[in-house]
Amino acid sequence: MATSRKWSIRVSTGLLVIFLNENKKLRHLGSITPYRFIANNNVTEPEFKGCTPTKIWAVIRHGTRNPSAELIEEIKINLTSIRDEILLYSNLSQNHVDALKHWNFSLSKHEASELRQEGEKEMLLLAQRMQKRYPSLFPSVYNNQTFLFKYTASERTNDSAQGFATGLFGHEGAKNVVYDNSKEANFLLRFYKFCKKWIVQVKDNPNSYVEQGLFDRSSVMVSAIKELKEKLNLTKLTKDHVQLIYSTCGFETAWNEGNSIWCNFLPLELMKILEFSENVKSYYVHGYAHNITYEQACPLFNDMIKHFTREDPFPTTAMYFTHSGTILKFLAHLGLYKSNQPLKHTDYKNGTYKWNESRLDAFGSNIEFVLYSCDGQHKVAAYHQERIVELPNCTKLCDLDSLKKIYRKSINCEFDTMCKL
Repeated sequence: MATSRKWSIRVSTGLLVIFLNENKKLRHLGSITPYRFIANNNVTEPEFKGCTPTKIWAVIRHGTRNPSAELIEEIKINLTSIRDEILLYSNLSQNHVDALKHWNFSLSKHEASELRQEGEKEMLLLAQRMQKRYPSLFPSVYNNQTFLFKYTASERTNDSAQGFATGLFGHEGAKNVVYDNSKEANFLLRFYKFCKKWIVQVKDNPNSYVEQGLFDRSSVMVSAIKELKEKLNLTKLTKDHVQLIYSTCGFETAWNEGNSIWCNFLPLELMKILEFSENVKSYYVHGYAHNITYEQACPLFNDMIKHFTREDPFPTTAMYFTHSGTILKFLAHLGLYKSNQPLKHTDYKNGTYKWNESRLDAFGSNIEFVLYSCDGQHKVAAYHQERIVELPNCTKLCDLDSLKKIYRKSINCEFDTMCKL
């Protein structure tokens, strides 16, 4: 708060507005939002009177990564060309000219999707916060009977798991950790890769992208891009070009502590518009639009219930490292962030929709379930982004038996049957 007061005294009103708007813009980066923007830094142990935490189960999206190989090539070729045209035709401040001249994108496609240093930091800090909140569930010395770590067949989830372990046990202690990256773990944490019905009827179905297309061709998007074209004096600037600027702004913000020259060219309103386009796509591919999308997440829910109900008290702590697609489908499976009506391309201006990737699916996004013993009864609390959430038809501290009844279809999971074409 003291910092904010210094700003208000030392800068003019106009500069303060610019500063605050730049900050606001970075809250609309969609699924490439760095986790530091949404992390819960309150590490006070959650307290429920008469209750003691006995087990925890979590799924965690990998930390900040590099772009895909395809996007790396697009940035190196197309964005470099756009940079040159901006320098040639646009009326920029000297600071922006200098920043663009020195801008360089040095990644090779061989580094595609690799975890960045920021991603390792996200995992390390997340682990340390969890350890402070639940010291009894996260002892600082590793024991393979206490901890269960799983990750997918992916280098970035492997590195994320190791970064998390380093946060708990230190660099030397983390070397002792045993991880499960078996075929069974990969299926559990990336179930949608094995669901043919979802792949054919949703992911590869052009109808899943109709609403996004309608929004991208709407007057809202067209007008915003036209305004940017005029501002930069680039007559051939397209939606794809603007999307490339937006993506680069997001990745470089995640890597460079909020420092990307490309964010400067995107007004706040255009950032919100581009974010909404991604939200619509995500809703129809990973969210509530099709039952199969979220119903197929039942193996994951079932695994959590098994972890809590097995007679053996160990392991107490199950940490699973996965991907964006898993987090989003599991949120929908749980019934969280569901609006009364399906998300439509016309919903941008009403602002009431709940499905927002910037808040739901940033790098490092996480869903935790904590089992409590409460005077002999078993109760469960659910958390998203380290904050407690109330599941549908339940209270914040939900009776375990009630939870099993509410999600009984998930426990009686018939994945092969539902995913068969």
